[in-house]
Amino acid sequence: MRAFWQAMLHVDRRAYAYVQRLRGAPSPFVWFVLTHVGGATATLLATSFVVLVAPPSIARVAIVALLSVVISHIPVAIMKKGFRRLRPYRELSSTRLPTQLLDDHSFPSGHATAICAATMPFVFLHAAHTLWAIPIALIVSLSRIVLGHHYPSDVLVGMCIGTSSAWCTHLWLHS
Repeated sequence: MRAFWQAMLHVDRRAYAYVQRLRGAPSPFVWFVLTHVGGATATLLATSFVVLVAPPSIARVAIVALLSVVISHIPVAIMKKGFRRLRPYRELSSTRLPTQLLDDHSFPSGHATAICAATMPFVFLHAAHTLWAIPIALIVSLSRIVLGHHYPSDVLVGMCIGTSSAWCTHLWLHS
């Protein structure tokens, strides 16, 4: 089993190094702005705003998204304390330092969790929302790797947690 995890870590680091090459295009500032779209504060504010101003059919979905973001951070907080994985820039000398150094742990990505928890309820409502929701979730998630804050596996697990939280919240509120 140890060999399996070593192989996974090797693949994770190789994928991380590959994605790091995107850092200069379009620019670090653009990646910095994009990454903040997926933060807990931004997703909570955005979904709250939609709840307040959108027509009732969309506001109901935004309520699911808002609750999903809140609920999704419970497993994230538990996992960060349990796994204590160092961020790539603290572990790999080849990593260019991000503009903002973080003190908490890397696994799983809270930004990837939050953006998926906020966007996926709209996808569940209607497939047409896939055209904007999936690209936003993917770009924000990718930004976490490009900026050196996360390994790809941190982001993938965060996306799974956010999407699962959105699905479970959707089912819970519509049962």
